[in-house]
Amino acid sequence: MGSVCCPAPEVNGDDKVQPHELKEGPVTERTCTDVIFIPIFVLAQVVFIIVTIIGMADGDPAKLYKPRDYRGAYCGVDSNWNNGPVTTNMPKLTYTMNVTSMADIIMKQTLCSSYASSIMTGYLLTTQQDKDEYLCDCCLS
Repeated sequence: MGSVCCPAPEVNGDDKVQPHELKEGPVTERTCTDVIFIPIFVLAQVVFIIVTIIGMADGDPAKLYKPRDYRGAYCGVDSNWNNGPVTTNMPKLTYTMNVTSMADIIMKQTLCSSYASSIMTGYLLTTQQDKDEYLCDCCLS
């Protein structure tokens, strides 16, 4: 694709707006064009209020601002969803580096695989007690 050079458009002196023409604004005949949207806006606000009232009646508004832990349980409430824990006496959320819930299954699969088991019991674990403990932890014995 190429570009084409074009001459600049000619500007007529008559096309410019003169300051005395703007005394009454840029448009002389002004009309309100948004009057038909006022009832739609009011209706949307009424629907929003109705939905909010229904949500407050059926739900627990505290769950909008209460903190949640990594399992989804709300802190400081009597009942959690899915028969979760009762956290009435735990109003605060603390952040800790709990990698057990994420890496536990992967590490067990890695360390308890048949290849890792043959290396652990054959070379790395020297006493029978260590071997039995390893096999018990991996549910292999």
